[in-house]
Amino acid sequence: RESEVWELKRQQCSRQEIAQSLHVSIDTVKKHLGNIQMKRQNYRDGAD
Repeated sequence: RESEVWELKRQQCSRQEIAQSLHVSIDTVKKHLGNIQMKRQNYRDGAD
């Protein structure tokens, strides 16, 4: 699901649009985006 959320976010969709498209709540979208952000930060931190 995170990959689907990320792809829609990359397409400039709002959280509301993502939630409607994937038939999930906005809170679920926020959780997925938070998880993605943490993973990206961890990847950057590990790249040093």
